[in-house]
Amino acid sequence: VLFSLDIKASSTNNFKKSKFFSINILGKNQTDISKIFAKKYPKWKMINYYLGEFKTPIIKNCLANLECKKIQLLMRGDHIVFICEISKASFKDKIKPLIYFDSNYI
Repeated sequence: VLFSLDIKASSTNNFKKSKFFSINILGKNQTDISKIFAKKYPKWKMINYYLGEFKTPIIKNCLANLECKKIQLLMRGDHIVFICEISKASFKDKIKPLIYFDSNYI
């Protein structure tokens, strides 16, 4: 799986140094969490989470939580692409995904 971060993002250096990551796929009812992470310095104290097997934050009540190991980094334009291997995953099939498109939640 992969994800990308703007090289100017406040968390970029932390992600570059980390060997493991969590990818938390938010559910439709978690717009408040999405808005927290849209800020320059998100406040984790406002998020209901626990630390997973690899000591990465697992946000509760998500559609899916992926615990991943960093495999490779690629510089592409103004972003860094993180290529990861999924080590552990959990899913809740009754939760609908949070979708953000064209500057709106749908």
